[in-house]
Amino acid sequence: MSLIASSRRVARLVAVGLLVAAPAVAAPIAYQESVDGDLPSPLITPLKVLALDFGVNTVSGRLGYPGGALDFDSFAFTLPDESALLSGRVELVDVVGNIEGVGWDLRRGSPYWGEGHYVQLVNPESPGFLDLVIRPSQQQGGLYALSMFAIQHSDPKPSADYTFTFDVGPPVPEPGMLILTSIGLAALSLRRQQRR
Repeated sequence: MSLIASSRRVARLVAVGLLVAAPAVAAPIAYQESVDGDLPSPLITPLKVLALDFGVNTVSGRLGYPGGALDFDSFAFTLPDESALLSGRVELVDVVGNIEGVGWDLRRGSPYWGEGHYVQLVNPESPGFLDLVIRPSQQQGGLYALSMFAIQHSDPKPSADYTFTFDVGPPVPEPGMLILTSIGLAALSLRRQQRR
């Protein structure tokens, strides 16, 4: 086999390997409660499951007392295999101007409220925002349930519009793994140079 033919064969194998290894790309979701249907309170089980995909996914709606009755929105979502939730946040826009805080609960492994493994949410200092920060060991693909469970307000009929933004992508390698890979590549390079 000639050198050109073998290099073409290697190039084809590499290209096929890259296609097989690359995750299938569909489209991220943009769920709007007013268009796509009401998201139920956490007591309605199991929760509606939304399939997030690679890219920036959004879920928006209204909570509190939008129509005179209490509405605590909750939903479950899945992350694709070989993916991670790189970042997530919710922005609240207070419709009436009386909301002081909202409590959210994020769990992994079950579409039911209050079940599964608790995932820590971190509140930033700016009011009206909630950053979702998931520890690296828990950010891999799977099923999560996100529930609103409390609302603090100074008026009997609070109402707020919200938009969740979830950025889903390939898992980020841990720093230790990057260091080990770099050391291994350096050792291989050094050994190859010594053989010459």
